[in-house]
Amino acid sequence: MRLTVKFCILMNVIIILLLSGCIEKSMDASPSPEPLNKSESNESNSVNLPVVPLDVGSGKFEKSYGWLDDQTILYSYVDKGKYYVSSYELYKGDSEIIFASSTPIVNVIIHPMQEKLLIHTSPSTHGAEVFITDAQGDISFSTEIESYELAIEWNKKDATQMFITAFYEDWTYDIHHLDLSTNNMNKVPHLEPFMKWLGNSVIEQRWNENDEAFFAPLWKTFIDRDKKTELLKDEVYRFDVFSDYLMVITIPKNNQTVFEYQFFDLSMKRKNLLEKPNLTQYADWLIPYYDYNVAENKFITFAPETHASVDTYNDGFKLIELDLDDGKEKELIVDIDNQPISCAASGNQCLYGYQLENLLNLKTGKIEKIMKDNKAE
Repeated sequence: MRLTVKFCILMNVIIILLLSGCIEKSMDASPSPEPLNKSESNESNSVNLPVVPLDVGSGKFEKSYGWLDDQTILYSYVDKGKYYVSSYELYKGDSEIIFASSTPIVNVIIHPMQEKLLIHTSPSTHGAEVFITDAQGDISFSTEIESYELAIEWNKKDATQMFITAFYEDWTYDIHHLDLSTNNMNKVPHLEPFMKWLGNSVIEQRWNENDEAFFAPLWKTFIDRDKKTELLKDEVYRFDVFSDYLMVITIPKNNQTVFEYQFFDLSMKRKNLLEKPNLTQYADWLIPYYDYNVAENKFITFAPETHASVDTYNDGFKLIELDLDDGKEKELIVDIDNQPISCAASGNQCLYGYQLENLLNLKTGKIEKIMKDNKAE
């Protein structure tokens, strides 16, 4: 991939993270007018339970990272110069420290099986520490990696396998394969950054070094470079992997005002297609935040009402859901901001916001802070 294109893609991610400290939204969204049936209203008891506000005392809440189960989230905070990762039971108010560090916590990744955590700390500007723990905080592996930024790709079906891409200050990089079954980590120079696991294979975009285009072909490859590679699709804008589905985002040449979200099974048979208006930004297009519910096999994303430029668009977003089993699309909430979202397996409650600091009820559209408001005290 051409360095300038790599730089643009990475900087888009970094800018989103930096903006997370600047914007806060407390207004409720508008639920979809579509009526709910009786079975839907009884899916989860937690939807109607009151949330016990999180109180970190003298500490400062940093952000949430996702769900350990349908009622328990993972979050970090800083208190008296120490940095903590804790679990929090939203409806009982129980909090438990899982990890403590004397250096800042950059990121925490919860493996989809919810049995392992990856904790990334930053002891220096050009150094990172990576810890693998269980949900109780017992450390099974740790390592130091020279880097300016890290990108982690964890195999969703095999928690022993991951790629760690270490970017340096000049945006060159090294890709490491970490095998947690042996605790061995080796460089894999033949892979491209921003790759994804699909089972034991690897999906990557291969960029022409002399081309500044934001589209590239998608290839299936392997850690073992002697295995045969396979071209999957040309002219791909972005892609992701959910369980046994490959999602490919493309922009039709005959209509560049829309995104096509295409979902393929392992044999590359297209199972679903979702078409939504897109928003342009600078030289490329904004991809709205999205999430995938493993338990229900549903894709959830924000969609603008019309095509426009990000700089001038003010018509709001709607939150939609695509059932990957039957292909049915459902409008969940209208008039809601495009912000990061992470939904519980039940599919009823989602963490929402730039620090995932809010709880979004998908049935009512209600948004409430998970943090206790101490301003009046």
